[in-house]
Amino acid sequence: MIIDAHAHCGIIDRFPPQSFEDYLAAARGSPIEGVVMFSPVMEIYDRGNPNFVDNSEWQEQRKRSNQYLLGLENRIGLNEFL
Repeated sequence: MIIDAHAHCGIIDRFPPQSFEDYLAAARGSPIEGVVMFSPVMEIYDRGNPNFVDNSEWQEQRKRSNQYLLGLENRIGLNEFL
C-alpha cells in the first residue's frame, strides 16, 4: 500500500490548484491508496510576512480551510476515483 503522507488540499488559495478534485486528477493512475491532507500554507497564515500577527480574518480563514478538509471525510475512497 502506498500512502501520500503529506498533500496540501484546499480551495481558498487557488494557485497552484489544490482542491480534492485537483489532487485526484494528479494522482489518477498512480498506486496511491491513501492520503493525509493538510491545508495549504497560505490558507492558514501569511508565510511571506516575517512579522505575521494572527487576527480574526486569519482565524476565520483557517476555520473555513479546516471545514473543507473535514468535509472530505465521507467522500468516496481514493481507489474508486483512480
